[in-house]
Amino acid sequence: MNAPVPTVSWLELSRHALTRADRLGLPTTALEDWRYVDVRPLAHVPTAPCLPVTAVDVAAHRIGVDTVVLVDGAPREDLAVGKPMVAVTDLFALDQAQTAARHQRWLDALERCDDVSACWTLADLAGGLHLAARGPIPRPLHLVLISTGGASGTRLVVELAPGAGLELVISHVALAPSRSSVGIEVELGAGSALHLDEIQHGGDGVHLHRHAWLTLARDASLAWSTAARGGDLVRFRTEAVLAAANAEVTLNGLSVLDGTRQAHQHVRVRHAAGMTRSAQLFKAIADGKAIASFDGLVAIAKGADGANAAQENHNLLLAKTARIDTRPQLDILADDVKASHGATVGQPAPDEIFYLRSRGLSQATALAMLTRGFADEVVLAMRNPQARALAERLVIGNLGR
Repeated sequence: MNAPVPTVSWLELSRHALTRADRLGLPTTALEDWRYVDVRPLAHVPTAPCLPVTAVDVAAHRIGVDTVVLVDGAPREDLAVGKPMVAVTDLFALDQAQTAARHQRWLDALERCDDVSACWTLADLAGGLHLAARGPIPRPLHLVLISTGGASGTRLVVELAPGAGLELVISHVALAPSRSSVGIEVELGAGSALHLDEIQHGGDGVHLHRHAWLTLARDASLAWSTAARGGDLVRFRTEAVLAAANAEVTLNGLSVLDGTRQAHQHVRVRHAAGMTRSAQLFKAIADGKAIASFDGLVAIAKGADGANAAQENHNLLLAKTARIDTRPQLDILADDVKASHGATVGQPAPDEIFYLRSRGLSQATALAMLTRGFADEVVLAMRNPQARALAERLVIGNLGR
């Protein structure tokens, strides 16, 4: 008879994460992964009391499908709508075996962790969800994550069994200055497919999203599109591993920034096996004194012959005071692969504006049409039509109108 697996409590896990976070300290621009980020907002944790949240606060972000709401990391059953067809379990309600295995995995990851934002997802952990799909799920599921003030951590674990399929929409909403740290883990079984549309919108504050352990088995596919409005500091860190043949990942991202907002994409895709495919398209529009960056790396391991990877990053500066940095990278150790990358940073093309003005449009209208067309390419990649409409309204806003 096997001995019981020792279980580390949630409180002990949080303390381990806090210790690791203290040991790492706040990031600075001297760190390679943070070199493009204005890290000053990290020095101050909002201390305003958390605000009460009602159905009215959630209504503006609903898209008419089954909805699960988390407020400052904690699931709120009173704000949920519908009955999800995918198995949704409160992380704190998992059985002992699942909890022990998950905690041990997170403890091991903390020992190797070099990113304080990943530690905060556990150090400030207020709750989270485990989503499990055992077959094709015919209805989409919408997760609404609301931040109301202070510091909070959330963990989402998404597991698809072999052959399963799921369409998921995630909205991040800030009702008040907050520091929200969200960790999302995705494990895709053989032949499974996940379509995920993500929208970040809302007031000021720090929002740190770590999409870690995106692991794809044989014939699995992941399509993930993100539209972000930015904040005092918004950063997405994505790590995907294509672990077996015919696994495929598509990552799209859009940031539309004005004022002093900032948003950053830090992407790592690793082809660990041959005959795998990845495609990335990230765009940013920056006005005012906004800051955006893209730091992407595609790594193709030795022996991963037949891998196919494409990485694109295109950026539009609407003001001389705005800043966008880009660093696309390839690290190829295999011989027989297809890999490409490219990046552009520039202002709207004068000849295109001239052409539109020659057709009777004003300078402002011509510029708005060009920027909207630039942004729409990513939004149109979203699978869920209601998510596209939400991104059009909350992120793109009045571009082109």
